[in-house]
Amino acid sequence: GFELPSEGSFLLVAEDLAPSETIQLPRDRIMAFVTRQGSSSSHTAILARTLSIPSLVQSDIALETADNCTILAVDGFTGTWYADPDEETLAVLKAKQAEAAADKANKDEVTALQKKVLLNPGVWIIALSSAFMYIGRYAINGWGTLFLQKVKGFELSEATFLISINALCGIFGTVLSGWFSDKLFKGDRRYPALLFGALNSVALTIFLYGGNSWWVNALAMVLFGTAIGVLICFLGGLMAVDIVPRNASGTALGIVGLVSYIFASTQDIISGMLIDKNTTIIDGAKVIDFGPVGYLWIGAAIISFILPLFNMKRKPQEI
Repeated sequence: GFELPSEGSFLLVAEDLAPSETIQLPRDRIMAFVTRQGSSSSHTAILARTLSIPSLVQSDIALETADNCTILAVDGFTGTWYADPDEETLAVLKAKQAEAAADKANKDEVTALQKKVLLNPGVWIIALSSAFMYIGRYAINGWGTLFLQKVKGFELSEATFLISINALCGIFGTVLSGWFSDKLFKGDRRYPALLFGALNSVALTIFLYGGNSWWVNALAMVLFGTAIGVLICFLGGLMAVDIVPRNASGTALGIVGLVSYIFASTQDIISGMLIDKNTTIIDGAKVIDFGPVGYLWIGAAIISFILPLFNMKRKPQEI
């Protein structure tokens, strides 16, 4: 055991420290500890790193040296200890200490911002809006070819080509999104997101219920792909980044991406179940009723462009 000073900051030198002793160290006062035994992979060293306590283990320091010196300094970066260091060495150590403190303060600030982002309802609204948009996006890419074949009678090659149109137009939509928001709406992405969200719903409705004409279905895919390209840029991240500080933008993008892909994968399961449930065999031919799953896709698209309305009054970088 050992006795700690009752007040003020201190540096602890000991033969060894047990994990139970380490966890009891006052983190607001201890500057570092040095032990003659132990290792960098020991429980004590791991616990010290977890608690953000600088430590130097398995050192060659003599306990008598620590008792008899006026100033004892530890350089945690190089694993070196100094007994009564000269002024030049002390200045270097103080500079390192100040740099480390500034770095820690910056990390603490970023962590605090990230926590605020996690609690920001505006970010979650955008994440859910993106997630519902992803339902339609992945539904058409995954099930659209089957729909065109079974419901509208297209050959596989025709159906595949029609679905591919939306992917090509998605590139155009991505390029269009920046010009559209910056030139026409002066950087405000809320209104173009609402507009293209509505276009996404209309395009899906035309695709599902607009008849068997090749040109009508091609038009639906042009509109759908363009709308999705714009919405991926806006709902997929930029609108969330707009309402959080720059240092926390990665957290906002992570939330949006995570929720979106969870919904996308869940859609695939639910769509498959609905399609399977509404599949019947008539005269030896497989007939699929896409009605129920179509309602799911269109409903998701409508929810996707309605949700951002709840963010209309939120200002840029608002937490």
